[in-house]
Amino acid sequence: MNSLRIRPGLVSVVLLLPALFFAFLDRWQRGALSYTYQDQGMDEAAARAFFRAPEPIAAYCRDPILWGPLAGNDQLRSAIAAAYEQVLAFVREHRSGGSATH
Repeated sequence: MNSLRIRPGLVSVVLLLPALFFAFLDRWQRGALSYTYQDQGMDEAAARAFFRAPEPIAAYCRDPILWGPLAGNDQLRSAIAAAYEQVLAFVREHRSGGSATH
């Protein structure tokens, strides 16, 4: 596997963007968007397949079009999973009427 060294603070700064994209793709594949999303750079069938996999984040992180030589890297998967948990926590907080304090 390709080596990847992820500094602890990197998750909260850099990897939130791909985690947000994963959350967006999840809403899209569930039909929860109020518009038609089209992406010329991503195969729709491949994107939908992420969410049919036993471990959707692992499938997302194995995509060579998205990740190039890092595709399939366990550290990447773990870091994206941690960032995705932050995204989900943010969504839960704001759906329940909470407000950000930082």
